Amino acid sequence: MSSVVSMEQEVQTVMRSLWERFDKICGNSRDDQSKPRVSYFTYDVFGTLCLRQTTGFLRIANYVQPFQKLSVDKIFSHMKESSRESKKHDMLDHFLAMKDPEGKPAFISAIMAEIGNVLAAGADTIFVAMTAVLGPLLRDSVRYRRLQAELDGAMNDRGLANEPVKDVPFLKACVKQGSRFHPNADEWKPERWIPGEGSSEEDIKLMDKHLATYCYGSRTCIGRNLATFEVSKFVGEFLTRYDVELIGPKCPWTIKSLWLTELGNMMIRLKKRRYE
Repeated sequence: MSSVVSMEQEVQTVMRSLWERFDKICGNSRDDQSKPRVSYFTYDVFGTLCLRQTTGFLRIANYVQPFQKLSVDKIFSHMKESSRESKKHDMLDHFLAMKDPEGKPAFISAIMAEIGNVLAAGADTIFVAMTAVLGPLLRDSVRYRRLQAELDGAMNDRGLANEPVKDVPFLKACVKQGSRFHPNADEWKPERWIPGEGSSEEDIKLMDKHLATYCYGSRTCIGRNLATFEVSKFVGEFLTRYDVELIGPKCPWTIKSLWLTELGNMMIRLKKRRYE
């Protein structure tokens, strides 16, 4: 987890760009821009972590960035820098160090495939995880206000840093419940993950053991810590910066299940909070 926390500044830089765009649409009577922008945010974060450069999706507000050219350019740039001991290492360095079955350096096509896998497996799944937490939370005014109050109490001078995030039990509980609830559980009850609120510490250990969001054993998702960190940080800062209203809270959501199960028809209205 410490290596993930070391990436906080990179995540925060991209997050500031997202907040700037959300600030511009605050107060809109109907907002259909927030959801795609959150998806662009997750792609820009992974672009930054993989390639030391955002994909540009947030900046241009669509997916037309020539990502393949960007990836190839960054691969060759990294290869030229490989002799520099002092350069900052990122995920691309690990991909460049890959070997084929014969022990030879991997082809560019194989490296490109790995970059694509990280983006698809990371950006898309984290976006779905964010909506899985926010959706039921926005339909539950009591728990929404509880989380917002606990987040306000965790604020410090530089914003919602990682340490306070870890100290907000109800945020952690909502993130866990979101991953459990979507799309399988029947009841939204995040406090089940807090000792003394319906579950004992032994109960929670048992539930943690059987929470298969990121699979088990040798098949455990290698991005588990990063995903948990990014979802927690996004939800925490989002609800600290904005009052979020779900438009048509009783309207049924659409559920599109392909590789991932994505919630649709979830419209929101944002109002900037004066928390500073």
